[in-house]
Amino acid sequence: ELFDGGALFVDTRKNSDWDAGRIPDAVHLELKSNFTEDTLAGVVSKDESLVCYCNGHKCMRSSKCSIKAVEWGFSKVYYYRDGFPA
Repeated sequence: ELFDGGALFVDTRKNSDWDAGRIPDAVHLELKSNFTEDTLAGVVSKDESLVCYCNGHKCMRSSKCSIKAVEWGFSKVYYYRDGFPA
């Protein structure tokens, strides 16, 4: 529903995972190297929907992405727990 509604999907996985495949139209902001308030604000405004995802249940990158985005004032943050494998 969020995808069909135009929410921005933010892929927080490492570069090799991104290169192997991704959700269509997702933006790659690797959590450990280039995920900052400025880079996130450069691709989505603080009142637009964004969905953080990574490699599923064993990966914690998307939860960290979600927490940081909320701390930075983004108001429509969604956490896709099942991640890319789903």
